[in-house]
Amino acid sequence: SSSSSSSSLCSTGQTGPDGWTGLGQCRHCIAGTYKDIKGNTTCTLCPANTYSTTVGATSLSDCLSCQANSFSLPGANSTDLCPCNEGHTTKSCVTCNRTFYKDYTGFGDCTPCPANTTHWNKTHCACDLGFTGGAFGNSSASSFKNCTECPPETYKDVYGQSPCTPCPPYSNSSAFHAGNVTACECFPFFKRRLSGPEGRVMECIDDDECEAEVHDCPELSNCVNTPGSFTCACHSGTVMKDGVCVVPVSTWNVTSLSPEGGASTGGYDVFFALVGDAPPPPAAALSVHVVGGGSAAVAPGGGGLLSFKAPPSATKGARLAEVRTTADGFPTVLSRFTFEYTPPDADPYPPFVGPWGGLVEVIVWFPPAAMDTCTISFGGVTTPVVVPHHLSTHATGAPTANLTVRAPSGAAPRAAAIGLVCRQFSRGIGGVLQYVSAPTIRPDIVYETAGCGSLACTLLLTVDSPPPWVSSPEHLALSLEAPLQWFPHQGLTSSDPILELAGAFAQSLSLRVTLPPTAG
Repeated sequence: SSSSSSSSLCSTGQTGPDGWTGLGQCRHCIAGTYKDIKGNTTCTLCPANTYSTTVGATSLSDCLSCQANSFSLPGANSTDLCPCNEGHTTKSCVTCNRTFYKDYTGFGDCTPCPANTTHWNKTHCACDLGFTGGAFGNSSASSFKNCTECPPETYKDVYGQSPCTPCPPYSNSSAFHAGNVTACECFPFFKRRLSGPEGRVMECIDDDECEAEVHDCPELSNCVNTPGSFTCACHSGTVMKDGVCVVPVSTWNVTSLSPEGGASTGGYDVFFALVGDAPPPPAAALSVHVVGGGSAAVAPGGGGLLSFKAPPSATKGARLAEVRTTADGFPTVLSRFTFEYTPPDADPYPPFVGPWGGLVEVIVWFPPAAMDTCTISFGGVTTPVVVPHHLSTHATGAPTANLTVRAPSGAAPRAAAIGLVCRQFSRGIGGVLQYVSAPTIRPDIVYETAGCGSLACTLLLTVDSPPPWVSSPEHLALSLEAPLQWFPHQGLTSSDPILELAGAFAQSLSLRVTLPPTAG
């Protein structure tokens, strides 16, 4: 009985109906199922995501896993029942590439994403960087909307349908479909600072011109920083006028100003009267201050006028000047007036040449920017440049340029006006170069010994009709021919042992020249 009962059970991999009554009713488990025990129980389905092609499978291990990126329902009996997941394609279930998507299961092809989109999790497409709109491509996504580019002044640095982000404060952008915040440029006088993950957060930090001391606020004012700029706040008791902070003027006025301007080197006397509805303070309590420049004490000028030495100026043109006082009971600033600074006349050296011309160095005040294209003219005759100009700064702070030119020969005795001739313009620059006649020279040997062969002797030179400004050896040049073989002497001083000024008269000039001994 026991043996009969045992022999009536279906073996592993087989199944039969309950109440089995005869041989031949056990059947093999179909593909996609298995049975690992004896008996008449039904075969078990292979789990989800597996399949089996074996008929009469006796173990779970006969259920094979579907390939990567695919799935199956329980009881799958073929790889054809392991379709690709969404976002994967072909029999190998490879991932859709970046510009394609697939929103259904199966072995079908991936679908190209529309323009300005890219796939998002492989199952649907989303707007590219710099574009905004709705997502699409599967049942859970919103309905399709065209992805439109972000307009100027905005950017979008994430994929999807999120809106475009405005540029940070104090910045702008002219770019369309900007995909990064760095497309936004900070306003002038702001500097960019990036922070956050991958530097995706940008701030425009104001440059503090006041702290950096790069402002141009006038005297008697404070610099106040503002976003991207600054303002100048006048001190208490002062007001802004013509770009400067000034103390309100009282009833005194400057009149009879003479001269009304002068050379920017300053130092010359300027006369004026200070009139008003009450007597001004005494001259000793007054000073004249050029706004942005120097100051000078005031002194009595005679005839009821006051005077001051014009302070030097590093710039030319109209300058605001103030009459100030330290006297009690008076405003600090009594009156204001305008003083016109002009460039000094060109300064030639030497100030004269003979009819043969010669080298002349000329100082040009406030030279133009294109000074390298300029030369000098004397009396309207342009001269060649011998030594190119070099820039320098006068003690007043005014810029100058020095250049050496060759004065033309053949000119009759006269005063030749000096001009500046450049590629784009020409103008007079003041000053003259004097052309003089060649004076006659009468030598006379004064023998201090038996001769000049072995000991020194003295040569007396008489210069007839010298120019009136020749009054010292600095104005003279001396050279002697071989066999003495002396080097030329120019600009000698009265202390030079070779040349000594003996006497100067209206019609002649006497010089003593010490000659060295020579065997010739």
